[in-house]
Amino acid sequence: MTGMQDHNNKVFDKENIKLVFLPPNYTSKIQPMKMGLLILPKKMIASFQATDALLQILDHVESQKITLLNVILWIQNSISLVTVETIKNWWLKATFCDTESLDLDG
Repeated sequence: MTGMQDHNNKVFDKENIKLVFLPPNYTSKIQPMKMGLLILPKKMIASFQATDALLQILDHVESQKITLLNVILWIQNSISLVTVETIKNWWLKATFCDTESLDLDG
């Protein structure tokens, strides 16, 4: 949790809840979503768009507008390429908690 420096730990004195305070501004420094979880899909969408444009050029087809369906299919395909291993690696790279105690395999 961030921004909770003034709260007393006794408020959260529960056996089934482990409250961890992060250092001030920690979440803004690590920017977890920029550490890889969104980078791969964004690159893949750009790749799909470039491939589509190149195929239109090679097929001598007049340039077509990008439809919402094109974008939805590109997003769906790019997200399907993000593997469980990619998410595990991102989580381990973020290292904002003790990774040895995590059950990353489910």
